[in-house]
Amino acid sequence: MPNPAKKQIGFVISIIISLSVFSQLTADSYSSACSIAMVRGSATIDGRPLMMKTRDRSDFVQDFVYRSDGGYAYISTTGAGVTTKMYGGVNEVGFAIINSNAYNFPDTVSGWADDGYIMKLALETCCTVEDFQYILDSTNTPGRTIPATYGVMDSNGRGIFFEATAGSYFICDWDDSRYAPNGYMVRSTFAYNGGPEHEAQFRHDRALALLDSGYAEGIISKQYLAQTVLRDLYNSESDPYPLPFQGIASNAPYGFVQTYTQDIINRSTTRAVVIIQGIEAGSNPGLNTLWAMPGQPITTVALPLWVHAGSVPDEFNGPGSYQSELNARSEEYRNYLYAFDWPYSDVDTWRLVDERSEGMLPFLLQLEDNFAAQGDSAWAEWGNSGLPASGIVEDFQNELALEALNILGQWGPPQAPEVTFEVIASNQLLLDWPVVQFNVFERPIGVSGYTIYSSDEPFYDRLAGDSLTTVAAPPVVIPMEEEHRFFQVRSRE
Repeated sequence: MPNPAKKQIGFVISIIISLSVFSQLTADSYSSACSIAMVRGSATIDGRPLMMKTRDRSDFVQDFVYRSDGGYAYISTTGAGVTTKMYGGVNEVGFAIINSNAYNFPDTVSGWADDGYIMKLALETCCTVEDFQYILDSTNTPGRTIPATYGVMDSNGRGIFFEATAGSYFICDWDDSRYAPNGYMVRSTFAYNGGPEHEAQFRHDRALALLDSGYAEGIISKQYLAQTVLRDLYNSESDPYPLPFQGIASNAPYGFVQTYTQDIINRSTTRAVVIIQGIEAGSNPGLNTLWAMPGQPITTVALPLWVHAGSVPDEFNGPGSYQSELNARSEEYRNYLYAFDWPYSDVDTWRLVDERSEGMLPFLLQLEDNFAAQGDSAWAEWGNSGLPASGIVEDFQNELALEALNILGQWGPPQAPEVTFEVIASNQLLLDWPVVQFNVFERPIGVSGYTIYSSDEPFYDRLAGDSLTTVAAPPVVIPMEEEHRFFQVRSRE
């Protein structure tokens, strides 16, 4: 006998989708180019299943939100101030969902993209994979406006990619060796069951190759996804590894890598990342963890969120449609990395990692490891002793978010001073520069000294050239070279 509750769900879905074009316009159908993956627990280090999604958008401002006003409570990522659409999250009963567009299915139903509405409804109403399948059945007619691959998993150990056309769908189960021979699946922006036009095939293949390597080594974990897969800069034009990139790609200077391309996982248009760490079947659904990255992966850190907390930290969710503090800090880092050709095509890998293996990325990875250890420790305690009151979980995730924001605000190289020189003798130069008082993010900084470098080529912020001397303060007199030289002063903290 048909389930009357499910009939009502189908009716609600149809109303939401039919009215969506009038309630809120979206550019999703033009700019989304997400990468997604699902990993069965049998393929991970700790037996916990994993899902990941990059949220690739033209607009910067993306939040993480907690909602409890439409059925099951959940946490998800979405645009700042948006309440009617969600794009990747988990609910209180352990149902999780992610998606990417599937451009090789025919887009035959007119209207603005409806995937965000479908995902919101799924988070509010679904407990199992089968519940979501009913949503797709209910929307096959009159049809969905954006073909997409939906990844869903539940607390019963089920995990499926639903490759959804306008009016039908294909099931790709992580228990099916045809789709997941080792227990994991990847999609970029094409469906396996769609047409031959595979947009972002290179990006898909790279993500799958990284998971293959991780599986062969037995190291797939949330940290492997966050630090190896999601931050990957390899593309069809150049292999920048080991960082920093010691080569030239496209028309950019030495050491820059093109990221405004379909052929890279860490794209210049990636605005947020979701990693959902599930539970083993039979465990408490409240232990599902969403690791949130509020920005491009190479500019932020993953922090844990739980639905059981009953909220997300303010640092993840700005007031109204305003940018959250963590998202803004990520954009600040982004501006520094992409300073050569705003708006954000080529990333300066020498600002990311310098030749001394220091720089922004090592700092972020070390910080992220610290927060991952704290989150794992709390999770293990809760798993053994039972989930504490929601206020305790809320306080814990709030403390981590505030600490992360504060530490992220402390990092920053000193500004490079403008150097002037004057010939004071036939064989001597007087170099002078203003005292450095701020870092590259205009925050006050103290320096202990200055090292002067010279080169016969422009520096482009590279740690190259000959070290001449180190002084406590300007000015300094140096021997004049016979050939024309470029000079650079680097502050020492």
